[in-house]
Amino acid sequence: MNYAVVLVCLILAGCAGAQFRNTRPTATWTGKRPIGDTVACVQSALDDNARLTGPLTKDIKHRVETVEPERVYQVIPDVWGGIDLYFARVRSEGPGRTTIELFIPTMEYNAPLRDALAKCA
Repeated sequence: MNYAVVLVCLILAGCAGAQFRNTRPTATWTGKRPIGDTVACVQSALDDNARLTGPLTKDIKHRVETVEPERVYQVIPDVWGGIDLYFARVRSEGPGRTTIELFIPTMEYNAPLRDALAKCA
C-alpha cells in the first residue's frame, strides 16, 4: 500500500515537474568557477541533499545532461521513469562567469540546499 502511494505521488510530481522547464527558476546564483567544476559541485550538492532529506530520497543520485557542450548542462535526478521532480541548469556566460538556476517546487527548497548550491557559484 505504501509503495502505491509513493508511486502515485511520484507520477503526479513528475507531471508537475515537467512544467518547471518552462518557468522561472526558484533560485539563481552567479559565480566565476569554470563550468566543469560548477557542474560537478551542483551534482554533488543535489546528491547530498537527497541523501539528507529523508528515507525515500536517500538513494537518489543525479546525472548530468549536456544541452550544449561547454556551455549549458542540466543536473537531474536519475530516477525510474525519468521523472523530473526538479533540476538545476548550469550555464557558462563567457570566460569567468557561470550561472546556476534551480528549478524546484518551493516546498522542496530548503536552506541546506540553498547554502550548498551557493558554494558552487
